[in-house]
Amino acid sequence: MFLEPFVKSKKQISNHLINLKLLTKDNYSQQLRLNTLERLINQEMLFLKNVIELRSNKGFEEAKKIVATARGKVLMDSIRSTITDIQKEERFLLNQKSKTFQNSVDSTNNLISFFQIMIVSFLIVLFLIALETFKVRKKEQDILQKSNERFSKIFNYSPVAMFITSIDEGEFMYANDLFC
Repeated sequence: MFLEPFVKSKKQISNHLINLKLLTKDNYSQQLRLNTLERLINQEMLFLKNVIELRSNKGFEEAKKIVATARGKVLMDSIRSTITDIQKEERFLLNQKSKTFQNSVDSTNNLISFFQIMIVSFLIVLFLIALETFKVRKKEQDILQKSNERFSKIFNYSPVAMFITSIDEGEFMYANDLFC
């Protein structure tokens, strides 16, 4: 009954190690650390198994002697140290990936901002061109209207009879009051 957590832990530890190896398969240094961790865990599990067997077969005092050698503590300290090294490496790699990702985001944002500025600049230039074209057209319309008014005044109030005919057919199109 009291060995059930020990047996269950062995399976869970084994599954966790397999998952960690899969997750870090592209990192050689982490694979080495995981191999070391696996070796240390196997030694610790063997040590614990021996303590349990001694306790069951030879009694508490014999098990106490082996525990007193601090072999289990040394193994656990090594396991903790290896896990700390693995975690440091993963934090370092995560930090590097985060920086790379942030740089990529910043570059993308800068590129988007650049194109937004270019588009706004282009639209402003188009607006200014359209405005200038409109001003020129308005000015030309005003000049044409004034020219038409002068021509009308000259044509209508001229002391000489005048008329306008079409070139193709020679028909009368317009005549001033003196001609009529």
